[in-house]
Amino acid sequence: MSAEAIIALVAVVVSVAAVIVSVVAARYAKIQAHSASRSAEAAVEQAASARDQASAARDQVAAARDQVAAAQRQNELQEQARRDAAQPYVVVDVVPDDAQGQLLQVVARNLGQTMARNVQVQFDPPLPKRLGSEQGPFLALAQGISYLPPGRSMTWNLGVSFNYFEEDTAPPITQVTVTCVGPFGPTDPLTYAVSFEEFRHQSARAVGSLHRVERSIDKLTAAVTKVVQRR
Repeated sequence: MSAEAIIALVAVVVSVAAVIVSVVAARYAKIQAHSASRSAEAAVEQAASARDQASAARDQVAAARDQVAAAQRQNELQEQARRDAAQPYVVVDVVPDDAQGQLLQVVARNLGQTMARNVQVQFDPPLPKRLGSEQGPFLALAQGISYLPPGRSMTWNLGVSFNYFEEDTAPPITQVTVTCVGPFGPTDPLTYAVSFEEFRHQSARAVGSLHRVERSIDKLTAAVTKVVQRR
């Protein structure tokens, strides 16, 4: 074989080898590109999953925060309810006397479950006192009440009901404000209106007759008991 033929054959072999290398390289590059694409897709999916997890975590944190806030609010409401139930509840009102229906009285009652201290009562305008020669503003509560146990009431005579309508006009409506101090400190002011107009057509008999009958029965029972004991 001549030298030229050998050189040509070598050239062909080199060319074929180059083609094979090119094909292999192209194939490898394609595989690498596909792998990179899959890796990129996986990275995108992982990033999306991480965002979803982060969003879910934020939602869980927000829900937990809301639950904690709701629990704290519930505890505060329960504590406030407990404090309110333990505070005294003092009411000052104008009512007819049980035995003398025409006699109006000022009655202070502690309807709460604990001791009321330093009870202060404001009347605006002042209650008018119309009891015989005693004419003028009602001042018995001007200095307040030092203490009022639970269930206790205090009573002051104010006036006879018909004396408040002699001029066919009832006294003006009085705003009453009551404050006191309980186990948890001062109570919130209790404000309400008192109107004498409510007593204009009220029956003056009230329970007076039954009250007198009850007292008579008590006296008779006591007398009979003494007679029996002497025998």
